[in-house]
Amino acid sequence: MAGLLSFLNRASDMGFDTKTPVYHGPGTSSPITEFEPGRAGLTYFSENPDYSKGYASGGNPVGEYFLRKGKQFDTVANPKHKAQEEEIASGWIWDFK
Repeated sequence: MAGLLSFLNRASDMGFDTKTPVYHGPGTSSPITEFEPGRAGLTYFSENPDYSKGYASGGNPVGEYFLRKGKQFDTVANPKHKAQEEEIASGWIWDFK
């Protein structure tokens, strides 16, 4: 437990929001060793682990992470970001064969 508290304190000192975990459902079958930007140069996270579970594939579990404090691309609380997301998505080709 002391190791976890030390880790969280160090992460907080480095600018991470350790009070708000976010979740990522990996869409690949290999374990995540680092994040690479996905569609539109973004990596997607949710504060809801069940929502992220819907994007997990290949038997990979949903991971819990902490993001840096500050500006995030938030499509829920920020209407400008939501509009940008919709503009980006309108250019995608959706293929659900």
